[in-house]
Amino acid sequence: FRSVAEGATRADVDDEILALIGSALSDGDVKLVLVDAMTSNTALCLPVRRVTRLCHQHGAAVVVDAAHALGQMPVDVGDWGADVVVGNFHKWWCSARGAAFLYWDS
Repeated sequence: FRSVAEGATRADVDDEILALIGSALSDGDVKLVLVDAMTSNTALCLPVRRVTRLCHQHGAAVVVDAAHALGQMPVDVGDWGADVVVGNFHKWWCSARGAAFLYWDS
């Protein structure tokens, strides 16, 4: 994990995330990327739509883990453009364990 420079804006953070992912995708060997919509340890909301576009430009499919996002931020799986989105409802919706969803963009 890299530290964010003091005074960095949200745009700076998003740009750094995209640069790191773009660097990993640059050789063309990556076929699938798993990305959190919101991280569990810092509650950082990732720029999922931008990550998805970048990955698709490099020929990689995208799976989004939305487990921590549900109930904490707006979730629009169609807007994200990911190939697959998964999440559960027990974390922030207080449902029984095992209540979950799988979205697969055909």
